[in-house]
Amino acid sequence: MLAAALALPAAVTAPGSAQASPKQDYGSAAGLARRFANPPVQDRPFYRYWHPGGRMDPDTLKADFTAMREGGAGGVELSNFVRNNSVAPINDYDPATQGFGTDAWRERFSDAYAIGKSAGLQVDTTYTSKWSANLASVSPDGPGSEKELTLATAWLAAGQEYAGRVPQPTLPDGVHKADLVALRAYPCSSKCDDDVPVLDPTGSVNLKDRVSGDEQLRWKAPDGRWVLVASWMHGTGQLVEGAETPGTSYLVDHFSRAGIDAIESFWNEHLLTKEVRARLKASGGSLFFDSLELNPGGEPLRNWTADFLKEFRKRRGYDVEPYIPTLAVSGPQFELPGSLAERVREDYRQTLNDLFRDDHLLPLRTWAHSLGLTLRGQPYSSWGPTFVDPMEASSLLDIPEGEDRSFNAGASQGLIETQGADAWRSMATAAQLSGRPLVSDECCASFGRAYRVTRQKLLSHVNENFSAGVNNVVWHGWSHDAPGTAVTWPGWAGFGNTGVDDAYGPQNPTWADDRRINDYVARLQTALRTGRQLTDIAIYHQKPGHSSEGTVGERYFTSSALEQLGFTYGFVNTTLLAGHQMSVANRMLAPQGPGFHAFVVDRESAMDLASARRIVTMARQGLPGVVVGDAPQRALGDHPGDDAAVRAAFEQLHRFGTVRWVAAEDDVPQALTALGVQPRAAFASPSSLVGVQRSGQDVNVYYWYNASDKQAKATVSVAARGIPYQLDPWTGRTEPVASYAVKGDHTVVNLDVAPGDIALVAVSDKPLAGTRPPSTHVVSTTAGQVVLDGGTPLLRATENGRQTTVLSDGRQVVTDVRDVPTAQSPTRWQLSVASWHQGSSPQQTQITQLPEQQVTAASDTGLLPAWSTLPGMQSVSGVGTYRTTFDVDLRERAGAYLDLGQVTTTYRVAVNGRSLPPADQLAGARIDIGPYLRSGRNEVVVTVASMLGNAIAGKTVNSYGLVGPVRLIPYVDVPLSAR
Repeated sequence: MLAAALALPAAVTAPGSAQASPKQDYGSAAGLARRFANPPVQDRPFYRYWHPGGRMDPDTLKADFTAMREGGAGGVELSNFVRNNSVAPINDYDPATQGFGTDAWRERFSDAYAIGKSAGLQVDTTYTSKWSANLASVSPDGPGSEKELTLATAWLAAGQEYAGRVPQPTLPDGVHKADLVALRAYPCSSKCDDDVPVLDPTGSVNLKDRVSGDEQLRWKAPDGRWVLVASWMHGTGQLVEGAETPGTSYLVDHFSRAGIDAIESFWNEHLLTKEVRARLKASGGSLFFDSLELNPGGEPLRNWTADFLKEFRKRRGYDVEPYIPTLAVSGPQFELPGSLAERVREDYRQTLNDLFRDDHLLPLRTWAHSLGLTLRGQPYSSWGPTFVDPMEASSLLDIPEGEDRSFNAGASQGLIETQGADAWRSMATAAQLSGRPLVSDECCASFGRAYRVTRQKLLSHVNENFSAGVNNVVWHGWSHDAPGTAVTWPGWAGFGNTGVDDAYGPQNPTWADDRRINDYVARLQTALRTGRQLTDIAIYHQKPGHSSEGTVGERYFTSSALEQLGFTYGFVNTTLLAGHQMSVANRMLAPQGPGFHAFVVDRESAMDLASARRIVTMARQGLPGVVVGDAPQRALGDHPGDDAAVRAAFEQLHRFGTVRWVAAEDDVPQALTALGVQPRAAFASPSSLVGVQRSGQDVNVYYWYNASDKQAKATVSVAARGIPYQLDPWTGRTEPVASYAVKGDHTVVNLDVAPGDIALVAVSDKPLAGTRPPSTHVVSTTAGQVVLDGGTPLLRATENGRQTTVLSDGRQVVTDVRDVPTAQSPTRWQLSVASWHQGSSPQQTQITQLPEQQVTAASDTGLLPAWSTLPGMQSVSGVGTYRTTFDVDLRERAGAYLDLGQVTTTYRVAVNGRSLPPADQLAGARIDIGPYLRSGRNEVVVTVASMLGNAIAGKTVNSYGLVGPVRLIPYVDVPLSAR
């Protein structure tokens, strides 16, 4: 059986970037083995670093960055963020002298780059203070600031005259100017007294030219009910909380060059000295932007910009001015007859997306490259509905990034969170098709759980995100705790002690173990950057945002039927289908990229004509496909003339024997099987394991995540022939798999994975890491496990009995296993806890050794008491040391596993004074302590580190400690020659 934990890869920079890694090293078996054992700095995770601008302290920067590097990180992301309020108060911060753009800010920013470089870290930075992009140099009444369109209305009865000032908008706070964009009178078609009346644009009257210089209008309504709609453009006045800049900082215009030009001008004037330019370029890092929070309070605006009407006409081919009343990202104020309103809104959202792409995203990337940097960003809304096409934006970014909290579970932070997996898959597919080697993850923030998120939950979230295509982690986050800034213990934190983050750093009792976690993540990133990702199925998905509301992601393909059989899938849309990689050869789409074996159109009601025709071409070229539900009935946008052609294109698909039509998503796997399409890694029976595959020049890497709260055992056949190797990301060891089968061009292995944990296997015909595979290997066995001893396979048995083993040379060996000692459960432990608590100041942590005490396992359950149930320990956080002894009769080829059961949060194990290698922190799995045992009396020491939550809260908010039940499970290793 394969161990429950295996490994992933690290981050390479985008092609043409300042610090791109040598591709040949990331595609070869030799490169994988070398980097996996000791991941280089570019493969290591980053920390997001909340800093108070000019209030930063160089000595603190040096201490923090040194700790990050020694703690296993490879980079730091500078994120200016000061929330000078009751949640996260900070001492001695003056935005007028220390805020974004001040001399002090620039000097400390320059220091951060120099100190980071000296510490061996890559340094990235956001491009304005906080997010979304904002400046104090723009005014809501002037160019460069975010604009919206507000509708002011007046209803008229038949024959009623309107005489007076044009209906006026209600302006947001701080906004004083509005420009009249359009003024029309519309006859009400139906639902005139409902919340969303239906208007008739064909009978509307353009009244803008009748407005006098002092905004006076006189007009008499004809028969019927009419509504005057005055459309006003004005600033949104949206402030950015936490910017804390000199002057009021407003959101910039994301739909015109005026916004990005204002940002570049500000940097040129206030920040980009010759020294700063040199340090930015030397960093080899990225310019970064966080998720797009363009909706005040989460409510979508009617986004606008000064030349929107002209741009819309140029891009969509018609004038949108008569249809303005129905424009909205969601929740329109008025409807139009039939499907016209929704068609126009589709064009409106597409135009906003195009303007964001052409006038903000692409100029931002060009500017980043001019500074010697790459562009990393989160191209989606994390708060409310959005117009953004995140797949297109992800294909344009050097490093696309998502956020675990936003994609997956919001505030729930359970051990298993998979609902946002498809958002990751769509981002990963876009990266693959555009040649971007990295998919980044802002991980793993959680509402109200600072200092409380257990490392087991953290690891499960990382593992899940990696299974959907991620291979670059940025931990959220680490706060710059300069002397004197803190008001509360354990120091200043950007979001406070109960905010939206965890809070990393040496102030945590887990810090000594966080290095091991960073090594683990680095090895996984190393493995998952090998070669290119292969994906079985391309699913067409054309919708803006990563979810309907932009808050928590939902599944796009809602059935798990594909995953359960081992199929991997990604998403394509209109933009990606038009890409140069999307050719078909040998029944494969994008053969130089993901290598899709089939396409799926899943319940799409509308599709642009170009995409419909492209799908027909793919089918004609032999690519298998499945259409779920009804075919699209119309074209996207206000192009009714294309509707019949879209329907006709899908009718053509019926002519091809390579296309199947099914009623539901659950039917897709059967249809694919009928078409001869199989997963590259197929399970013998449905499984909860979710996989991803990377293919290099002489090695294939397979990664599986157990998306279940139950142990997952599976037999999987991978489409690669060679020697399978087990990669252990906790230790860096690479070992041949002891038991596997070769069937034609496939290799069959068995997996046994704990909840939330992973398995990592590499298949290669080249020896990895100097290991020597056995000349004859085990194909199958009834024994629990097979291990290798110097290339010789041995049965490892934890119970007596007769076992049958089949070898690769065809022999069948029957082995009688006898005299396996009985398992035992240590019941009495000596517990010594070092309590971490506030010292004499908010920034001082005092460690007090509490009196040692004996803890005893419950006789019925075998569980040890959590710290919170022990006298006086309800609010204790820190590091606990558990000691116990036991006797063993150690025979030849005998040993034992130590099964710790439940541990919260991180742990280390020593046996007889010898520290064991890093153990899987997630698997309630067995730790092999056989090499450390001796006959007679043995001592086991388990060191458990807690989170700080209980000590900060002054009460029990989490359960800490070694809970168990703990078991010692003896084993014997039996040579296969024994009968």
